Amino acid sequence: MATPDGLKRAVARISHLRSWKVRHGAPQGLMLELDIEPYGLSGFAADPERGWRGWAVAVQALAAAWGGPVAVDVPWWMQKSPAGAAAVRAASSAIREFVVMAYRTDPHLILDAAEPWFGHGKAVQVAVETGSVAPEVTQTYRRASRGTLRLNDSSVALFPAAQDVEPGEAVYALQAQTITDPARVSFHGVEDRAAEVERQLSPILRGWSNFRGFRLHGWQLKVSG
Repeated sequence: MATPDGLKRAVARISHLRSWKVRHGAPQGLMLELDIEPYGLSGFAADPERGWRGWAVAVQALAAAWGGPVAVDVPWWMQKSPAGAAAVRAASSAIREFVVMAYRTDPHLILDAAEPWFGHGKAVQVAVETGSVAPEVTQTYRRASRGTLRLNDSSVALFPAAQDVEPGEAVYALQAQTITDPARVSFHGVEDRAAEVERQLSPILRGWSNFRGFRLHGWQLKVSG
């Protein structure tokens, strides 16, 4: 759904689903939930504005195919990006509910991640992760005459060894790297802790009338016998 071809196929499928819903008398309140992740595309970092504009277009097109506003899964940091915040505003009329992917395990960080989303007047669910996740790596680069990251008007390239700057390009050298412990992101293996955090935060979050509860993403129910 984050690419034009993917969106075209998704619109066709959702239009078909809408027709099925009408034919079979499905409940009127049935809601469609979308998880569109433009930041997973290879070219997103080079042009995030384009990626988020595409997100807004996709949400609007899919809501129109569905016949009404939809729920959208959103990364908690989306509104920290001006382009991401603009996309939320652009698609507002097509959105009924936000599912905020507040993938942190510290209650204070979960609260910080969720709070900005209540101001839009839409229903908000807060999702935490319980599945296995890989470490998050954050790299900081500084512009230099030699470096491993090269940018130009059309591409971004990362090299195993430092490269010299060339005309019309910019080269950046790695300055620092931070690796985030997966235990800061997911409750994997400590699901009881997730329930404890939910009990701790729910009274606070219920202060917003549009809070609709918690979601556990990545939960794997073990069945024996």
